[in-house]
Amino acid sequence: MKMANRSGLLTIPGLPRPALILLAAAMLLLLLAVAHPAEAAESIDYDTDDDGLIEIHNLAQLNNIRWDADGDGQLGTWRGMHDGKNRAAGTPTYEESFPNAAEGMGCPDTGCRGYELMADLDFDSNGDGSVTADDHDGAYWKGGSGWFSSKIGAYGRPYSAEFNGNGHTISNLFINMTDWHKTNGSTREVGLFGRVTGTIRNLGVINADIGVDRDYAGIIASSLSSGGSVRNSYTTGKIHQLDPHPLNHNRIASPPAGWSD
Repeated sequence: MKMANRSGLLTIPGLPRPALILLAAAMLLLLLAVAHPAEAAESIDYDTDDDGLIEIHNLAQLNNIRWDADGDGQLGTWRGMHDGKNRAAGTPTYEESFPNAAEGMGCPDTGCRGYELMADLDFDSNGDGSVTADDHDGAYWKGGSGWFSSKIGAYGRPYSAEFNGNGHTISNLFINMTDWHKTNGSTREVGLFGRVTGTIRNLGVINADIGVDRDYAGIIASSLSSGGSVRNSYTTGKIHQLDPHPLNHNRIASPPAGWSD
């Protein structure tokens, strides 16, 4: 039976006063928690200027846009492959790279239409002049083949959206496909981007080092088709042949129609 004492506190026969105070405090905390539940993590707008382009600030985000080749901020039919490959490689997933994203990534009602670079990026994180397993915890070293498996756009799922570099640079892109070719056959579409049917603009890729054996290779994009273009962009570095087979390459993009400067 509960009774009120002269202090106005409820008492429970047989329950010591200190225990009663602790019980009252616990009940008060419970009431406060119910009245003021913890707020969910604040959503993040990844299109702060509302131009329909999702903003990229780091290499992890750049690495994951290959799963959103049409630039709408949704992974669609590539969800299963994305989850499996990212887990196997130990690299962040799309959602981990863009945490707490606002609805529609924060794009306007017309939706997202691509990506834009908001900072200079560098594969050489320790600044020693070369890309090795020591850079970015080996996330983009991949046994010595480098960026190849991360290329943005490929046969069957070309990059069809816009990519605006906003005048920023990506430094020390590294790809070496010789060993991969010995065990997997011919390499195809080697570059920062693979096959592109959209538009890449205002981007610099500097001090690139791409070693390939055959087929299409480019520093910014390996092949352009169906009106794909690279505009107002530049590269420095080298594409070098590591196999006697004919090599089809260009610093900006390989020859298929659609390139313009």
